[in-house]
Amino acid sequence: MKKYVDRITTFSDDEEIYGIPTIRIMNGIIVDDVPKVCSEKQEDIINLIAVASFQKHHGYERCITGLKDYYAGDSNRKIKIYLHMVGDGSELKKYKKMTRQYGLEDYVLFYGHRSGEDLNQIYAKADIALGSFGFYKIKLERSSVLKVREYLSRGLPIISACKEDVFQGDSPKFYMHVENEDTAVNMQQVMEFYMSLFSDKTGKAQMAEYIRSYAKKKVDMSIVMKPIITYIFE
Repeated sequence: MKKYVDRITTFSDDEEIYGIPTIRIMNGIIVDDVPKVCSEKQEDIINLIAVASFQKHHGYERCITGLKDYYAGDSNRKIKIYLHMVGDGSELKKYKKMTRQYGLEDYVLFYGHRSGEDLNQIYAKADIALGSFGFYKIKLERSSVLKVREYLSRGLPIISACKEDVFQGDSPKFYMHVENEDTAVNMQQVMEFYMSLFSDKTGKAQMAEYIRSYAKKKVDMSIVMKPIITYIFE
């Protein structure tokens, strides 16, 4: 490869692979192709959304267990938290079993695989998007997944246990990081995080536009491809 390849693009921090210099980039998305959420903030409901082909590294059992703890602590919670699970995959059966076991059928909703307008309608309900919570199982800390780009493009706050590369060196108020381990996600903290986003009277529409503008500056394809274009034309 070294004889024929000038550069290798990578999402990693490697400066060289197989003796070939790298161009370090991250995953990108065409932000304008993704519709922005436009629902209003509700005072007594928070809708979480997870869209994935559910695998063990997604770790959403931590969120389901967190909901069990949230409602066990106070069955008459003034603020209801719902989890919308969109997708299929090898972990789906486990997630459904846990939901039944914990009596959370009213709070954890399963949609199966959705796309297009069907998916847009589910996203329209969402207040917070969930990244991955099980990277500890595959001994990884850092992520460059496309799903986070879609969440940002839609204007959604994000919670994740990964070190998302898009937030490296940055701590936006709309991102909540939890530990990359097997403990339940503390839904009381999730609720407080969400409420804190609006402490300055910012509306949901303004917050969504702010997050979307962040996506355009960080993960739009025009931005992430710049290092490659610069190399080619220098």
